[in-house]
Amino acid sequence: MTSEQRNIEIAEITAMMSTEGGRRFITRILESTGVFVSTFDVDTHKHAFNAGKRHVGLGLIAELEQACPDKYMQLMDEKYDT
Repeated sequence: MTSEQRNIEIAEITAMMSTEGGRRFITRILESTGVFVSTFDVDTHKHAFNAGKRHVGLGLIAELEQACPDKYMQLMDEKYDT
């Protein structure tokens, strides 16, 4: 990926996170990946599945923190204000 392509990705992420609806959408995705809950399950297959979903969510958080840390913090504030 070129730096120009990465700059476009960052701009797209920032644009989505700049709207309330975009932040709500990202919040739903993060919640569906289980990043805000434990991945533990006594069934090892379920535990592995949950860990994989969480890994995707953590990758998304890393992208958000790199692209627009202020908007990510706003998302978290909105998530816990409700």
